[in-house]
Amino acid sequence: METKNEYETITWEELKKQMDEEDAKKNFRNWINNKFPKGYAGYNIYHLLLHPTIVFNHWKNQIKWAWQRVFRGWDDRALWSIDYYISDLIVKLLTEFKSHHAGVPSDMFEGMPYEDEQYYTHSKENWKIADEKWCNILQEIIDGFEEYVSNDENYDYYQSKKFKRSFDLFKKHFVKLWD
Repeated sequence: METKNEYETITWEELKKQMDEEDAKKNFRNWINNKFPKGYAGYNIYHLLLHPTIVFNHWKNQIKWAWQRVFRGWDDRALWSIDYYISDLIVKLLTEFKSHHAGVPSDMFEGMPYEDEQYYTHSKENWKIADEKWCNILQEIIDGFEEYVSNDENYDYYQSKKFKRSFDLFKKHFVKLWD
């Protein structure tokens, strides 16, 4: 086999082959990490075997955060990114609200005639149209906040027309989000 001096270039295939040969020497680490490819708490298993206190700290934090959610309604992790936490909560709550709401805001009926003028009641068709209009607004808000949540910190939410529209609808209809 011909050796390469320090000034010669090496191809990607040769580099990968060398790296694979080096990895093959680390048998136990590769074997255990391949048996548990997902790892635990964001760490590979081999690292956890070398640092067992990580598991203890992980469970300690999980218990602490669970108690915080019980007594405060939120845990310390919400403070790490309040915008993400609230946006994710808005998506979850509005999705549930949309599928279980019983009422429709009165302004969804604008321009629709009353079935009974004396009692201000609307026909079933008008209720269906207003409900569909309300559900479309809720879905538009959900879609914009989902876009915000699904993107990383490089997301330029100031430029996103979808998020701007969603946020404007959220502000406009905020006081109507009750059943």
